[in-house]
Amino acid sequence: MQNPEIPPPPPPPPPPPQPTMIYNIPTENEKVWLFDKILTATDMSSNGLILLEKAIPYLVQLDDGNIKQRMKSPEGFPVSIHTPIGPVVEGILRKSCTNIKLLRKGWKIAMDNNQFVQGDDINCWSVFENGNLHLIIEKKVPNQGEAA
Repeated sequence: MQNPEIPPPPPPPPPPPQPTMIYNIPTENEKVWLFDKILTATDMSSNGLILLEKAIPYLVQLDDGNIKQRMKSPEGFPVSIHTPIGPVVEGILRKSCTNIKLLRKGWKIAMDNNQFVQGDDINCWSVFENGNLHLIIEKKVPNQGEAA
């Protein structure tokens, strides 16, 4: 019997969601769930997809921090965007003082191919393999794990 003064430990957090609609994902290295996000007007505009803050620590430490320096450069850092519909699209990540953004050019192709619209809830994962960064983006499946 538990001591009534000591509450039971909280349940473990649910496991992070896994992609369910994308099959052309590099598999040599671990998929890292970065975030889920409801697409905003800013994400859909000429600005591109703003990655959520919790993705930044993971991304900037990759490749001994070299990615961070390249994301700050005018050219940005190339990334492959994997989505359920359409081919793998080449995009560019760029870091500013306040955020990391997937620039409009590649993001627009992925948005159009998948008919992403403002208000869609998406999940984003990353795979870093052989010096190449892959972002895996799909609409969130209802009742998919709610890791925060």
